[in-house]
Amino acid sequence: MADIERRLRRARYLNELFPMDRRVFRDRTNPLETLSPMEIRERYRFFPETILFLVNMLNLERATERSCPLPPLISTLAALHFLATGTHHIVTAGLHGISRSSVS
Repeated sequence: MADIERRLRRARYLNELFPMDRRVFRDRTNPLETLSPMEIRERYRFFPETILFLVNMLNLERATERSCPLPPLISTLAALHFLATGTHHIVTAGLHGISRSSVS
């Protein structure tokens, strides 16, 4: 019993020294709902209906239980924005609320 208590105290002590980062899930709003069709056309060079068609055609849905992947719509919009404007990854990432590595 003393061994278990000693291990628990050691685990608590290590947790205090090296706290684990909690996963943060960001709220990603849908730009197709917040922007007007003309703003979407200017930003992504496609109309909303065409973008939704592309998302369905590409079938980027990932079934995984290990992580929280980007929604297919957000990854498609990030790629379209990057291709349409030619901006740096950091600009596209900041616009969509994702990391630079996700954009690349």
